[in-house]
Amino acid sequence: MRRRGPAAALVILLVGLTACGGGPGASPSFPGGSSLPAASVTGTPDATGSGLPTAAETPSPSAIPSPTPTPAPALARLTLAEVTVATLNVRVSPSSRAKLLDVSDFPTVTVPLTRGARALILDGPVEAEGNRWYAVGLEQDPAFYLSDIAVGWIAAGADADPWLAPVSADCPKPGVQAIGFLSGVDRIACYGSDTVSFAAHQAAIPPDAGLGGTCQPPAGQPGWLVCDNIHHDWVNVDGGTAWLLLLHFDPATGIKPTGLADVGTTGPAYDVTGHFDDPAASACASASDPYDVTQLSAWLTCASKFVVEKLRKTS
Repeated sequence: MRRRGPAAALVILLVGLTACGGGPGASPSFPGGSSLPAASVTGTPDATGSGLPTAAETPSPSAIPSPTPTPAPALARLTLAEVTVATLNVRVSPSSRAKLLDVSDFPTVTVPLTRGARALILDGPVEAEGNRWYAVGLEQDPAFYLSDIAVGWIAAGADADPWLAPVSADCPKPGVQAIGFLSGVDRIACYGSDTVSFAAHQAAIPPDAGLGGTCQPPAGQPGWLVCDNIHHDWVNVDGGTAWLLLLHFDPATGIKPTGLADVGTTGPAYDVTGHFDDPAASACASASDPYDVTQLSAWLTCASKFVVEKLRKTS
């Protein structure tokens, strides 16, 4: 019998290896047996002006898989966030199918939000439709200090394409004028429930003031915090008729309210100590649904009011 030479053995080995491999239609596989992923389509369900959805490229079999990105940390409650896309819708619940927020009853509030607009994070994140959703309080002109604060839900986008970014509040040193020029959401973002102190004067009654009115808050709600039109405890920097900051007094403290000085007179000066985000604000919302924008607005509006802890007359 003749023995096969080395060349013949090599031919047999190659034929055997070819028989063991997949045919022309076989899919390549990664280590561990996972098949090559199919292309996926991603879109932007609630940011407007973001362009058409784009298809993610299918990596070649020889490509090294990229590491999974670390999810962005959730935006912290009672901090400010800034819109990073051209426009961003505001809705009544955390879904792109929910109704758009109607802000016709909120002076100076415009929706959709535009790039650079700021909002106060109130609740969330709620994961829905591939997005993180947050309930937010919207900024408005501080001149409308007796108006409720608008609240809605906005989508924050994906980790790779965020539509919201945390931003620091521009917080002045506490003072009656500085605080008076801040919007309600900025007051909360700057000072939270911390105790702050400042000097102020009792404001005088303007010659054409229309004082009076009634307020009947729902049962269980703190009237001393809910009702603004029956409280006339305004302070300012010089005792004149400019009304800068309305003080609220919890009857349980026994602190006597400031009231207003008579027309043409100058009221006394005070050292004022107090806080925003009073615990009683939670009673301003009557419903139990934490996602209800109406109830979140009621809470935030009360939380933005200044409650006096100490009051000392200095002149």
